[in-house]
Amino acid sequence: MINVARVLEYYFLTFLIVLSSCNKKDDELLIFRIEHPSTMALSMPVKIDVNDIYFENFDKNVMLVKNKENDEGEVKVDFQIDSLNGKNLWFIHSLSESKSNDWIYSLKKKNAFPVTKNLKYLKKDGDLTIFQDGKPIINYRYGMTYPSEGVDSLFKKSGYVHPLWSPSGDTLTRIQPIDHPHHYGIWGPWTKTKINDRNVDFWNLGEGEGTVEFEKFNSIVSGPVYTTMESRQNHIDFQALEENRIAIIENLKIQVWNLSDTSNQYLIDYSSAIKTPLDSGIVLEAYRYGGGISFRATKKWNTDNSAIITSERKNRYSADNSEARWCIVSGSSSSAQGSSGILFMSHPNNRAHPEPIRVWPPDWYDGISNMFFQFSPIKNNDWVIVKDKVHLLKYRMLIFDGKMTEKMAEAAWKAFACDPIIELL
Repeated sequence: MINVARVLEYYFLTFLIVLSSCNKKDDELLIFRIEHPSTMALSMPVKIDVNDIYFENFDKNVMLVKNKENDEGEVKVDFQIDSLNGKNLWFIHSLSESKSNDWIYSLKKKNAFPVTKNLKYLKKDGDLTIFQDGKPIINYRYGMTYPSEGVDSLFKKSGYVHPLWSPSGDTLTRIQPIDHPHHYGIWGPWTKTKINDRNVDFWNLGEGEGTVEFEKFNSIVSGPVYTTMESRQNHIDFQALEENRIAIIENLKIQVWNLSDTSNQYLIDYSSAIKTPLDSGIVLEAYRYGGGISFRATKKWNTDNSAIITSERKNRYSADNSEARWCIVSGSSSSAQGSSGILFMSHPNNRAHPEPIRVWPPDWYDGISNMFFQFSPIKNNDWVIVKDKVHLLKYRMLIFDGKMTEKMAEAAWKAFACDPIIELL
């Protein structure tokens, strides 16, 4: 069992502020450099608190540039302001192969340059689809999806991710497979729960005990650095009285980052904040399935053409019942490299991190269309949820074409788990 405190002590880097205003020119609000422990080339979202220097129409009258140290040539950097908690400026920082601090950033007070809006979204007919450079990346289904003819209507559902596309355009997710019509792409219902000594299953829809449904969008924000949607999803208890039917309120946040310098990767954050409005609370009982983030892969992936490798070097045959910080799930695809996949990452602040995982045994269903993966934070221990207390689970998905090495996965996880050092010059 990895000691989370020691992992954080080793990896988590707090902000380092070195004030030296004499280096700033009259038009410069901030000059800074970024350091990060990774030595791999990758792109990562970075935020800076600009609350103290923020002014009206900040994003229209400020520009962010970067240049090599001792080099006069400037490169523009798109940024986006998040005003939910103070004023945070977000941008994408690219680490070089040699070192991560070879760029000097400058935030200048002058007319902003036109931003590059590579990310766009379309909300239509029950689907919210996010595009990058005109190609669909991820679809969130907020409309109701009904089962095929002859299948019980209990299996209808809204509030899930499908399709999720690879950079080359393959669909990586699957919904309503014949063997498990309650499987919906990427989703996270709780399975064994207890309310007032009564069992309620929100996962196995055919039991008729409960489901998870979309209620509304809390917000949709799109800009040059990221597009974010936040929705409210309700875990509905069919057996309860009308006033107590909503057993769990979930705020689901999906955030797509604009990695404009990479054509074979997408970066998506998936966060679930849950609470219960019930006076009695709810117990999420220990079970191998439930909550977290679940992935039912394309039917093209089977035992022979797909693979798993975890942060603890477990594979398709040994990963089930293990614990991991990250997991690479990949399989054959139509990409030029012949394969695509998803690197699933668990945040160190998540419950039970490194998290227990569920992977289907390779011999299930005769090895055909049998790829399933889940981070399951309640696999080993009950989770007691009391009224109105919010619990947050954060995951990141790096969707890729080609091959993802263990070294690359570890670097990507560090970029997710650890804040960089930001040195003000």
